[in-house]
Amino acid sequence: MHRLYDYSATSKCEGGQATACFSQVPFAIDGCDDIGFGFGTIGSPDPNICGRCFLLEFTGEGVWTTKDTHRALKNKKLIFMGINRGYADELSFDLLIPGGGYGLYPNGCLGIFSGDMGAKWGGLLTDCQDEAGMTDDVKSNTERKQCLIRKCTESFTGQPREGCLFYAYFLEAAGNPKVTYKEIECPQILKDKY
Repeated sequence: MHRLYDYSATSKCEGGQATACFSQVPFAIDGCDDIGFGFGTIGSPDPNICGRCFLLEFTGEGVWTTKDTHRALKNKKLIFMGINRGYADELSFDLLIPGGGYGLYPNGCLGIFSGDMGAKWGGLLTDCQDEAGMTDDVKSNTERKQCLIRKCTESFTGQPREGCLFYAYFLEAAGNPKVTYKEIECPQILKDKY
C-alpha cells in the first residue's frame, strides 16, 4: 500500500491538519485476552526512538496507588510501538488512547470528535473517577469501568471508539499502571499500521 506523507504539515494542535492515525489506536486480537498492541509516545533521551517496539508487562501495581483494577492487569502484556518522542531521562510509555486525555494541546481534537474528551490529564477515566470516587472497592471499581464504557460509547464511533473501549476492557480502566519492559523486534501487525 502506498501512503503519501506531508512531513511539512503543521500539527492539528497548532492549527494545521496533521494528526495521529485512527488505525493507531490500541487493540487486541480476538481470542487473545492477555496481550494487546498499541502506539504512543516514548519518553526517552534517545532521539531515534520512533519506530521501535517494546514488550511491556504489567506488574499488577499502579504508579501512585494500586487498586484491584491494577492487580487485574498482572501478567498481561502490551506490544508498544513508539510513534513520537517525549523528553525524559529514562524510558516511559504514553499509550495513544482516544479519551485518554489531551495533555498540553486541548485543541488537537476540535473538529474531529464532537463528544466529550474528558479531563486534560487522564481524560474520560479522570472524569469517571470524579463521578465514582477513588476508593478501592468492587462497587467503585465497577462504577468507574461502567462510566468509562458509557463515555467511550457516547464520545466516539468506529476505530476511536474501539481504542477507547480497549482502555475499559483490556486495561481494566486502570490509571497509570506500572510495567516492566524490553525492546523487541516490531511485529508485522504494528509495522502495517505505522
